[in-house]
Amino acid sequence: MGTVVGAWRIKMLIVLFILLTGIYIVNGFFYDTNIDEAGYIINENINISDGNITDIGQNEGQNFITVTTGLGDYLTFGNIQNTYARLILTIFTTVCWLCMGYIIYSFIKEWIPFV
Repeated sequence: MGTVVGAWRIKMLIVLFILLTGIYIVNGFFYDTNIDEAGYIINENINISDGNITDIGQNEGQNFITVTTGLGDYLTFGNIQNTYARLILTIFTTVCWLCMGYIIYSFIKEWIPFV
């Protein structure tokens, strides 16, 4: 009962939420860039105004499959080409989300009877 009672849940939720937010913010900064196997950023000269001239952005933006797979690539660190780094980051974030779910579940289980 000593581990169940206490304010450690809210502190742990805050720490895990800030950690996950930080990881995904850093991923968002480097999402449009390509990172090679050695971990270096590949600088590609992309003219942003070219995408605005054609209808490519509008066609891609209206595709549900593209939006879904793009979100999945973002959440699973699709821009990282190194398989092991991507796997480690995905496993780490998955464990953090599962820990947050279990902490919320244990809190609800303690305060709501017969759950």
